[in-house]
Amino acid sequence: MNKESDTANPSQVMVEQLAALDVKYLFYNSGSREARFFDALHVHPDIHGILALHEGTVAAQAGGYTQANLDPAVMVVHLAAGLAQCLGQLINIWSGGLPVVVISFAGDTGSFADRIELDLDHNFGPTSIATPFTKQNWTAIEPEGLPQAIHRALLVAKTPPVGPVHLAVYDRALGIPDLHAGYPSDSDVEKIESALHDAKSPLFYIGDGVWKSGAEAPIIAVAEHFGVPCVSSYVPVGTWERSIGWIRW
Repeated sequence: MNKESDTANPSQVMVEQLAALDVKYLFYNSGSREARFFDALHVHPDIHGILALHEGTVAAQAGGYTQANLDPAVMVVHLAAGLAQCLGQLINIWSGGLPVVVISFAGDTGSFADRIELDLDHNFGPTSIATPFTKQNWTAIEPEGLPQAIHRALLVAKTPPVGPVHLAVYDRALGIPDLHAGYPSDSDVEKIESALHDAKSPLFYIGDGVWKSGAEAPIIAVAEHFGVPCVSSYVPVGTWERSIGWIRW
């Protein structure tokens, strides 16, 4: 996973994260609503797009690649129509237990319109029709979470029992000019430091992710420096043993 701080548009962030995860090829059938994504793909030197004329072929290429090369494959299909078109081959990927990540973009059919051309209507979520043929699926709503969503999708796809994973992304995210992804910048850290310094009664709410990520020593150092008490979740499996108690919201 790319842990560096980066500021770019969401399409660039997605492609950069795929490249950072050693994805060399991306199999796709293009569409105009994903144009920004493909613009970012075609200028990146470390990942190559393989264009097919039908989503069934896209899925067959991705499945064949991972079956022959033993590396996870990533494919992009054109909206819900393309997702539906690929299902005849996706079932083969599912049956073969192949680590393929399917990415599709979707329009918002809940806020203003019940149906957008080539999307599913408002009665069905953007991952619904592919669910029987995937190991897991997610819909990414917040663009800042795209790097983590891509990392998780690839990780889950190649973790036994190996199988295809579907990640849906709302297409409106591609229109955002810039977003910050990755580790916080120095200026972000300085803002947090200033807020802690000026706070009258600061409190750290900490879960078990601290010890799982090996961050206990830095957290303790910061807490001791600013004199901040640490509390944890009331859920036993999410607690941190060094907290002074728990908070129930």
